[in-house]
Amino acid sequence: MRTLRLIALTALIMSVPGIAMAEGSAGTVVRFDSNPKSMTLSSGEVITLPDRLAVGQVAAGDSVFVTWASEGPNRVATSVKKQFWPHEQ
Repeated sequence: MRTLRLIALTALIMSVPGIAMAEGSAGTVVRFDSNPKSMTLSSGEVITLPDRLAVGQVAAGDSVFVTWASEGPNRVATSVKKQFWPHEQ
């Protein structure tokens, strides 16, 4: 019975439109743009930065991991974390 509930819940979640699944991208910040507020990663991905998201410690040239959600054609960042290589985080 528990398995059937889990399957039903999963099917319901997957069938509801408008639920954004978070995804992530890693790369080096190539540049920041102010209008619209966004950053471009070394892969060429352009990530929109909402005003509520603070990225003051991140600069061009930094390696980052960005968690983002699709909003229409845009990738909107939900978090930006600086990556420290090889072992620090």
